[in-house]
Amino acid sequence: MKKTFTFLIILLFLAGGIKTMAQTAADYQFAGSTGTYTEITGSTTGILTGDDYLSSAIDIGFSFTYCGIAYTQVKISTNCWVGLGTAMTSYAKSNDLASTSYKPLIAPLWGNNWSDNIQYITNGTSPNRIFTVQWKNAKCGRYGTASQNFQVKLYETSNKIEIIFGNTAEFLNGHVSIGMNDATGGSGHFLSVTPNATPSSSTVSSTVANNSITSYTGLFNGTLYTFTPPSNTANPATFMATAVNATEIDLSWTKNPANDNVMVAWPMFT
Repeated sequence: MKKTFTFLIILLFLAGGIKTMAQTAADYQFAGSTGTYTEITGSTTGILTGDDYLSSAIDIGFSFTYCGIAYTQVKISTNCWVGLGTAMTSYAKSNDLASTSYKPLIAPLWGNNWSDNIQYITNGTSPNRIFTVQWKNAKCGRYGTASQNFQVKLYETSNKIEIIFGNTAEFLNGHVSIGMNDATGGSGHFLSVTPNATPSSSTVSSTVANNSITSYTGLFNGTLYTFTPPSNTANPATFMATAVNATEIDLSWTKNPANDNVMVAWPMFT
């Protein structure tokens, strides 16, 4: 009995110490709120502006983990999205967050847009740096009013993502998507935002992509959308050990959605 007791203590301790990161965009927690939009003055190196352009690879300045994958570079489109890594080779103006071709990306206002002023900057000190991409006076639908202002922020260590809006105007042409998708793409691998006039009442879906946002309702100066990966530590639930004897043990548990692994340690006794 004493040996069995020691084994169970070690097993539960190790299982409680498992750490995993979100593997899909749908695992992220979404929150709508209000904040303060602060315009940046950053770099334009590698950026092309106008209609239908994609930047060269831009250094983030730190390692940013998104859906379990570490990225150190992004690509930025004049159609108002940030591609994680360097996989994207198209400026991708056909907005579809459920796409299995255009991924992984973060979309503050993805559509057939026009952007004459895109800047980026990394602020702060390790391990709390922030990488910001800003679109200033972008045009939704290419020929709309040039007055859409917004940013994407990537946070070191926490790996949190923020989309925040500055001054905006009614879209005169076109439609857009707001949200993000992961490296797999498709249903269950994206989060699509439906804005609400009250930002905290905005909603997301991982199965229905809202690619037809045609109004700036709810996208006022200070509207903030936050995407947070789940907690790194996740214990299995209802853990049970039965049929314990000198040669075997039956283990069962309920998987925690945020944890894909359980480690079992079998100590040696003489």
